[in-house]
Amino acid sequence: MTGTNTDGASPQCELVEGSDGNFYGMTWEGGAYRCGTIFRIGTDGTFTNLHDFTGIDGSEPNAPLVQGEDGNFYGTTLTGGGSGTFFQITTNGQFTLLYTFKGYNTNPSGLIQGSDGNFYGTTMGGGIFKGYSSGYGTVFRITTNGALTTLLPRRL
Repeated sequence: MTGTNTDGASPQCELVEGSDGNFYGMTWEGGAYRCGTIFRIGTDGTFTNLHDFTGIDGSEPNAPLVQGEDGNFYGTTLTGGGSGTFFQITTNGQFTLLYTFKGYNTNPSGLIQGSDGNFYGTTMGGGIFKGYSSGYGTVFRITTNGALTTLLPRRL
């Protein structure tokens, strides 16, 4: 975002204010591998690039990060790793890939954390209709350990 694209380009997601008072966000592209980045920016303008997506661990993040009850941030990428990813990142930049989307759950498009501590989201691809893969999307639940459950295949 400094003009070189090495620290990210094309931010597509809203900033999220962390419990530490800093703002956290992601870029759609740019970074060392041109697959997007996760960054922190202070209210004084201090910028820190926390993670460069490699394509294997995700690419093209398209929804804001969510700060979990545990203080870590969680998010999804639209592509990469298969057909999108679910990850955790600490405020210091320790990144953990928790799940790779594939099969009937592809291309996640954001998360919320439920009162039960699990995350819930939707996918833009996957799902079943009359026993066949439809591509209409799903609703899923995923734990902080990356265990995914499909809750609702979209049926038309």
